[in-house]
Amino acid sequence: MAQHSPSDVVRQASMWSILWGILLIVFGMLAVGSPFLAAVAVNVVVAWLIVLAGVVHLILAFHAHGAGSLVWKLLVGLAYLFFGAYLILHPVLGWSL
Repeated sequence: MAQHSPSDVVRQASMWSILWGILLIVFGMLAVGSPFLAAVAVNVVVAWLIVLAGVVHLILAFHAHGAGSLVWKLLVGLAYLFFGAYLILHPVLGWSL
């Protein structure tokens, strides 16, 4: 295993920070140039996060200790999945909310 000096580690981290900063500037300029496209892209990301939350709720529902807790977690998880999938299929609808 190669040993890296602290200055090498800082140099490598600085390079990634600069590249990440340039990428964010480019995406920011694109978002300013096309706010509708940026809004739709954000809606799609949020919709996928809602779907992920639904999956987590469904997984956690089966670790619930009571039947009432299981039912509510299942219902919330299914609702998250439904609304997330609906927003993924219709991303423009989320723009007007």
